[in-house]
Amino acid sequence: MDKEENQFYQILLYENDFKRLELIAKDSYKYSETNDELFYQLYVLDEQLALFAWQTNGYVKYKKFIDKDEVKSFFIEEYGLTIGLE
Repeated sequence: MDKEENQFYQILLYENDFKRLELIAKDSYKYSETNDELFYQLYVLDEQLALFAWQTNGYVKYKKFIDKDEVKSFFIEEYGLTIGLE
């Protein structure tokens, strides 16, 4: 299994950075077809953005981005969702 797909590795990365993260946004989305829910928190980390996302089905993702447009594109590609980030 690739480290990018390993949920425990993703959580470890998040926990290692946690003290340096500054929360700037958080939200959730419920998928009516599956009754699953996606939660996410967006942080500033140094000069990057960091996303921690998890779903009630066990999915976990911790990923860093250069800017908000990159985060928006990721949400469309990964989750099929458009999020508003100002």
